[in-house]
Amino acid sequence: MTGFVRACLLGGLSLGLMSCQSSSPVEAANVPAPVVQAEVKAPAHDVQQIAATTAHPGEAVYKQACAACHDNPEGTRAPAKDTLKQMGLQFISYALTQGKMKDIGATLTADQRGQVINYLIGAKTAPNAWTSAMMCDAARLPVDLAGGASITNFGFDQHNTRSLTAAQAGLTKAQLAKMELAWAVGFPDATGMRSQGAVVGKNVFVPVADVAAMYAFDISVADKPCLQWVYETRGGAPLRSSPAYGVVDGVPLLVFSGMDTTVHAVDARTGKAVWTRTVGTYSFSTTTGTPTVLKDRVIVPVAQFEIVYGGDNAVPCCNNHGYVLSLDPKTGEQQWRYDTMPEATHQRDRGDGKSLMGPSGAPIWNSPVVDEKRSLVYFGTGESNSPPAHKNTNAIIAIDLKTGKEKWSFHATPNDIYNIGCDLKSKPELLNCTSMPETVFRDVDFGASVILGTHSDGKQLVYAGQK
Repeated sequence: MTGFVRACLLGGLSLGLMSCQSSSPVEAANVPAPVVQAEVKAPAHDVQQIAATTAHPGEAVYKQACAACHDNPEGTRAPAKDTLKQMGLQFISYALTQGKMKDIGATLTADQRGQVINYLIGAKTAPNAWTSAMMCDAARLPVDLAGGASITNFGFDQHNTRSLTAAQAGLTKAQLAKMELAWAVGFPDATGMRSQGAVVGKNVFVPVADVAAMYAFDISVADKPCLQWVYETRGGAPLRSSPAYGVVDGVPLLVFSGMDTTVHAVDARTGKAVWTRTVGTYSFSTTTGTPTVLKDRVIVPVAQFEIVYGGDNAVPCCNNHGYVLSLDPKTGEQQWRYDTMPEATHQRDRGDGKSLMGPSGAPIWNSPVVDEKRSLVYFGTGESNSPPAHKNTNAIIAIDLKTGKEKWSFHATPNDIYNIGCDLKSKPELLNCTSMPETVFRDVDFGASVILGTHSDGKQLVYAGQK
């Protein structure tokens, strides 16, 4: 089947957020998510023959375009069909039109996309009536940031220590053993949370990936949180990073990013956008790592998921790579850009007249460390996706905070040329794989964020765990 591996990538996580209100479900935000109402029409081309023997037209589309991977999750690493059925309308709709499944979605008509979504999850809308029931009263509606931030980004602080003092946490170690659940909020239609919240003053700011929204909750009353505002992204791109918090010229900013590489800067007091900027350069660029907000810049890591397309002969591999940006915190304008490697060029013919390109890879999945004392930014990178394997793949890299110039790079695992398509247990002849040289083929990214810490001898070290 054309696009064999592309049909394997509609991902979703099953996570719960244990933090916001018991019993009242939280669903979509103040702008309704897209509604897909599938019409029962005869699908086109070869799907028609399958439709004649199935009860639902979407089943025919599923069997033709999706089943090869999603009915074989162990061999393809794709989410199983039962997992797809738990996903939300907005998440699947985005995946088929703009996300990881957009190439598969492009082979289907709008009716067929609607039919397969309807077959998997039913005809849903994303209700938003919950907001009025959970909105704060007049006394708690204003966002109260007094007391400062205790969790400002994914690593809790600029060094990614993920450590809080008792004062910041509001807990002592002795109290941990006696903790009980105070409240929880569930987000229907969201199978994946993906990210943690930021905690500032009496507020927690929570991103919900699958519904592409950021929620602001007042948590000053121990057993009764309430909703202050909701920010929805345009286009429905799932959010991927945690929110980063910082104050720029008196404006408290939350900065976060989504699967479509759009970086959002939002006023924490109002939930209104200050600026947005889409930073993706390549067709498979994405953002997962959390930005860092400083007084004079926002540091943004950029990854790419071209790794999953190596098993598709229709896509000559590979020309994407990771990079880091410095953006103006007031406007979102780019200040500098650091690329992990030069642009890919033709390396050899795959055997069918198309190019095998390289170097490629080094996605930056993680949240960088900002070391203002040394004016450096540290981060880890992923594998190479095509030869030659560049020195900045599977590496820890330090760049200048003010200029983006590379200062040093530690190459932990050379010659790790990897893509998912070449590692499938059941696969056709894959031109992007057979033309590769010998490789360790281990896929040993630095997926987790690096940490800047102090050793017992007083020296500061960069710590990193490799996959």
